[in-house]
Amino acid sequence: MGTRLLRFEYDRQERWGIYEENLRLIEGTFPTLRSILTVGHSQITRAKTEGIIISMEEITLLSPITHDGNIYCQGTNYAEHREEAGFTQQKPAYNLLFMKSPSTLSAANTNIICPQDVQLLDYEIE
Repeated sequence: MGTRLLRFEYDRQERWGIYEENLRLIEGTFPTLRSILTVGHSQITRAKTEGIIISMEEITLLSPITHDGNIYCQGTNYAEHREEAGFTQQKPAYNLLFMKSPSTLSAANTNIICPQDVQLLDYEIE
């Protein structure tokens, strides 16, 4: 399965952890994904063997993308989705790119908030 970097709420604080066979807490304060990836290497490495093990039941998963992230997506990149969206099944000669704001993200097991004026909320995960 490999190593997974998780962001979560634990003991009323936003924290980061490493999940392999169990969840281990990464020591230190990293307010953004960028901060843990750029300056947290030694803490991540240490957490793999020395990090405090906590139970998944003790945490609330959060999105790993933080407020400083830029999320770029590619749309209509497979035939089934193009057909579903009413486009031709043939792949266009261009890439349909779009962005998502980090404020539109939710954790894997939380409710999706649909603004009142939205008429079509796509079920697809980007």
